This record gives sequence, structure tokens and C-alpha cells, in this order.
Amino acid sequence: LTSKKNSELRFKWCKLCLKSGRTQILRTVADFLVSQGRMKFTRPLYRCLMDTPAAGGQELALGTFAANKDIYHPICRKMVASDMAKAMDRKKEAASSEEYRAGLSFGLGVAAAVAVVALVAKARS
Repeated sequence: LTSKKNSELRFKWCKLCLKSGRTQILRTVADFLVSQGRMKFTRPLYRCLMDTPAAGGQELALGTFAANKDIYHPICRKMVASDMAKAMDRKKEAASSEEYRAGLSFGLGVAAAVAVVALVAKARS
């Protein structure tokens, strides 16, 4: 399916591959994004690139968009830029949340250790 020229098939295949984290499809997606400018395909593919578990997907999305944003209609360009900003914000929030949970877990672990030490000390006295 990667070599098909039908835009509908390529679009669906690229989305499926991106969602599954297939890194081999990244170059094909970038080529597809610059070979046509329809928002119907462009916006969802950039969103998938930003959210893909495939290594390098987000960097490819940012680089491809920065290098080719002038080929897109102004409304498409604005919407894709907005989607990318939202994706970046979500990733920052997720990272902050993970840091908070890790700190909370560490804090609870320390509190549990202190409680055990206090109980052992009390039992010995």
C-alpha cells in the first residue's frame, strides 16, 4: 500500500502505520504531505505525526511543516500550526504530570520508610 498513488488509500495507510509506530513510513508521510495540500489529508497526518510512537515523528512533523508551510493554503497553515502547538502543550503537560507522579511516589516511599524505621525503633524500646 505504501506505493499506491490513490490519495485516499495512501492517507489511510499512512495513518494506520503512524498509529502503530512504524518508523519506515515516516519518509512516505513527509513526501505525501508536500505532494498535495488538501486540508482533508494534511491536518490529520500532521496530527498523527505529532502523536505517533515512532521515533522521530514529531521532529519530522515540525521540520516538514517549517520547510513547506508556504505551499499550504493560509487557513490550512493556521490550523496545522494550531494543532501542532496543542500537541506540544499536551506533551509538556504529560511530562509534568509524570514528574509530579514520580516525585509523589518518591515522597510516599520516603514517608513509608520513615514510618517503618519509627515502628522498629518503638518496638526495640
